[in-house]
Amino acid sequence: MKMTNIKTVLYTPEWHERLLAFMIAEYPGRSGSYLDWWLTNLDNGAQENWDKTVILMNENKIIGCTTANETRMLLHEGKEKNVFLVANVIISDHFRGQGLSKILYGQINQFTNWFSTGITDIAWSIQSKLMDVFIKLSPVRVYISLNRFVVNAALKKIGLLKYKSKENYPETFQLSKKELFVKVDDIEKVDIPESGYWMEDTAEFVRDRSFLKNRFFDMYRRGEYHMYDYLVNGITEGYMVVRKTCLSGIDMLSLVDFRCRQSGYERRMMSAVVRLAKMNRIGAVITLASRDYSWISCNPLTIKMKKKLHTATGDPGMERCENILITSADSDLDFVYYK
Repeated sequence: MKMTNIKTVLYTPEWHERLLAFMIAEYPGRSGSYLDWWLTNLDNGAQENWDKTVILMNENKIIGCTTANETRMLLHEGKEKNVFLVANVIISDHFRGQGLSKILYGQINQFTNWFSTGITDIAWSIQSKLMDVFIKLSPVRVYISLNRFVVNAALKKIGLLKYKSKENYPETFQLSKKELFVKVDDIEKVDIPESGYWMEDTAEFVRDRSFLKNRFFDMYRRGEYHMYDYLVNGITEGYMVVRKTCLSGIDMLSLVDFRCRQSGYERRMMSAVVRLAKMNRIGAVITLASRDYSWISCNPLTIKMKKKLHTATGDPGMERCENILITSADSDLDFVYYK
């Protein structure tokens, strides 16, 4: 379709409904509730950041956009900075191949503290050419952990067995004599680091009370998430958040998010999710994380899949952070990679 009058509009909340309608039409496979929640976070953010979200117009019709939500992260040596999570970069099918990507990425070029993960292969090749600063970070990897109920899941998928997983998220469960997981119903009662940063030996995005409340307790799908406080000898050493999901027709339990005060506890989190999956008669656990664990490991049996999710930034400061922790709760991975 021929372009006659392309105009760039900087976002304000008055555009919420029109932009939401456009995004839903362009992403029919994505939840409209998620897209609405994403824009609502933008509306509720600082006004000076609204211009990071850009709308392309042609004859008073939206034909493209890029959106960005602000968060914070802690780099090495205790340096905190604001970061913009860029997602939902869209150009309507009828207007592709006409150079509009240059306009959208040109807008992103105006600030370097952007971050994006789950970038498609096509966008990966385009962005690297159009962005003034395009730093490739370690990708997010996909891990599948298995337990004995995976046999039931396989038989169910091929029609040889009928069974249902069940809802069983106990108030507490033990991983060992000294390790206890306690279900969180009130985020105000969790012992969260005052700074909002948990990891002693890695860079990470903020996980303060405000983030956790907005992301898991006050959002539209809050009933699906189950958060557990991780106690070692009675002291909070981290937390994990899980939810039931489905990938390729197989029920799975997703480790959506986690933090722990020592990286050595991370594998204990994966063991705990497998334990919880067994309680729910679910045979597989899926974890999306930027960690580069081994291809296959035991206790629990975990396989690193070939799939890698592209991740990049425009911030040179992140390039020096080789071990940034990224989970499904960062950007839109939890909403678009699986149900």
